[in-house]
Amino acid sequence: IEVPYKNIWFTNEENKLKTTLELSIEIFDSSKKKVWGHQKSYPISLTEENLKEIIGENYLINISVSLNPGNYTFTAELENKTDKSRVWKKAKLTI
Repeated sequence: IEVPYKNIWFTNEENKLKTTLELSIEIFDSSKKKVWGHQKSYPISLTEENLKEIIGENYLINISVSLNPGNYTFTAELENKTDKSRVWKKAKLTI
């Protein structure tokens, strides 16, 4: 999952820009049974100089999933805990 740094809202704490992204993913098989789930918080802490250097890049969250061949649907929700903004996506996946 990639999130552009320019879209992440930070707070300024002790000369650091900080936030936490909370990710929740669920994967369902073709019978709509939940077969996998993931929920984790990802704290980010940068200096203002660091952010200026990488503002055009993406914050990357790598997640590894092992599924049997088949058709799946996944839902993903990402919340920025600083400003409470949320992004939600639902898509089909074939393995």
